[in-house]
Parts: sequence; structure tokens; C-alpha cells
Amino acid sequence: MKLNRFCILLAVFLIASAGLVAEGSSEKKFPVQPINVSVGGSAGGSADLTARIVAALMEKELGQRIIVSDLPGGSGGTASNEVLSKPHDGHYWLANANPQMSASVLGATDKTMKDWEIFLVAGTTGILSVREDSPYNTVEELFAAMKKTPGRIKWSAGPPGTPWQVQASLLAKWAGIEFNFVPYQGSNPSIIGCLNGEADAVLTGLSEQAEFLGAGKLKPLAVTEPQAMEVPKYGKVRSILEVVPEFKNISPQVRQFNFFAVPADVNKETVAIINTAFKKIMASQQMKDYCSKNYMFAINKSLDEAKKEVLEQEKVFTWILFDLGIATRSPADLGIARPQ
Repeated sequence: MKLNRFCILLAVFLIASAGLVAEGSSEKKFPVQPINVSVGGSAGGSADLTARIVAALMEKELGQRIIVSDLPGGSGGTASNEVLSKPHDGHYWLANANPQMSASVLGATDKTMKDWEIFLVAGTTGILSVREDSPYNTVEELFAAMKKTPGRIKWSAGPPGTPWQVQASLLAKWAGIEFNFVPYQGSNPSIIGCLNGEADAVLTGLSEQAEFLGAGKLKPLAVTEPQAMEVPKYGKVRSILEVVPEFKNISPQVRQFNFFAVPADVNKETVAIINTAFKKIMASQQMKDYCSKNYMFAINKSLDEAKKEVLEQEKVFTWILFDLGIATRSPADLGIARPQ
């Protein structure tokens, strides 16, 4: 009798233990493996730099290693296609900037921004600069040379579809200038190209040029914000609107932003865990210091709030590319309505 009772108790214990193990296994939460981030830009660009600070801070919050890899090409199409080809379980992230919005109309991917859960991190203003030894000291002098010898002056920026290439195209249209556009795979290579004499002027983000401006290797001519801005070593730099007032109608819509994203069909509980960690790092002193040091402004928007803003910008951005003749596909064919 005692033996039977013991056997029954032992069986109950084993069943209960098995249940606890099974329950513990089923409740194991994301992340369960290292996270991989594919950056749609080149090393040293703002998308790359922002992705790396985000990865370092998110590692601490999520308790898993986060590996960042640069996959430039197709305005982010290469990186986004890589992420989409992996399991949609939250362990594969996309990191990029505005060029991602142009990837679809440039034919690099069939996906648009509606296909992602988006986390907007930070952005920076555009700045037009020349080498320190350049003969051009003002925007007026640079544009006058472009008008005098159309197509001779070389202007570098990222590849077609980047905010800086779009801004350069709009400036050329409104200022009545013609230059020789020299595209590079990203902002950092375009800056190096200008410093090496491959281009006469460069337009990228202030955060990307700050190091070279501070070292006196680049000379700023204007920022693409509506107001003048403080620039390393040079103090207050004028707005391009002083020379091309028409730019006021478009500068907010083509301002750069950096983000990371996961496919929209990732489990909502997983997305919620990522979002909680995102909110914590955006409130951290480390992120505030990063933005301040790199002349960036924090955005700190995610999920529905971020998607609403990005989808509106995508309308503006893609239709500008289409109207400029840069896009190879109509935004309408991708379900992107022309902005009102």
C-alpha cells in the first residue's frame, strides 16, 4: 500500500515537473538568438553610424548580441531584400535613411514603407560644402560658375534616390544651374571623393561632414534648412533659401531621417518588446549625447506614429523622383498616391 502511494506521488511529481518545463519553454521570450541588422548604406554614413549606436544600446536592453552589416545598393533595396528573405521572427532588422523610400520606384524592391514596422531614430540637416582650398566662398560664386560653364562643375552626393541627390536636383531646377552629378554609394564616399578632387562640391548631412568641417578640410556654403545653423569651426552658416527661396516649399519633406525596421508581419508581441527597448534607449543620456555630438535631432517615433509620418513623406519623396524623371516606376503602380 505504501509503495503504491509512493508511486502515485512520484508520478504526480514527474507530471507536474514536466508541465513546468514545458510551460517554461513555451514562455521563452524574444530574443532567443543574436539579432542581425542589415544597413542599406555604406560604412561611415549616417545610417551606418546610427545603426551602430542603436545596436549597442539595444543589446543592453534585449540581452542579445546585435550584429550590424552594411549592404549598400539599390537605395536600400539590397538590404531590405536580405531582411525579407530571412525568417520574419524579429531577429532580422533593416536600418537605413530616406533612400529606402525610393527603392521601390527605382525598381530595387517591390516593397514600400507600408510593409515595415518602423522605428524613427534621428535625422540631420543637409549642408553644401566645398574643399577648404576651393575658389568658391559663397553659393552665389559656385552657382555663377555653373551657369558660366554648364556641366563642368562636379557635384557629389549619394546615389540616385537619396535626399541629398534629390535636393541637388531640385536646386539645379530652381536655380537654373547645370552641373556634372557624380554619384557615390553613400555619403561618406561622396565626401572623400570631394576631398580627393573628384568633385568640386558635396551635399550630404551635417552629421556626416562634421568631422571634416571641424578639421578644416571642408568649407560650408549653406545648409538646406529654412534657418541658418551652427556648424563646427565656422559658426553660423546661412540657409540655402537666401539664394533659392523656392526651396522653402520642399525642404521639410526631403529632410533626412534614420530608422530601423522589421517586417510588418512580425509577431506583435515581439514588436512590442522591441518598441519598449527602443523607447528606453531613446530616453537615455547616451542617445542624447550621440545626437548632440553628431549634429542630429532626435525623432523618437515608432509603430503607428512613425508609419503615418513616413508614409506621408514617401508620397512626397517618390513623386518628386518620378516628376524629375529619376524613378523607373510610377508610384501609382505601387499604390502610392500623389500628395495633395
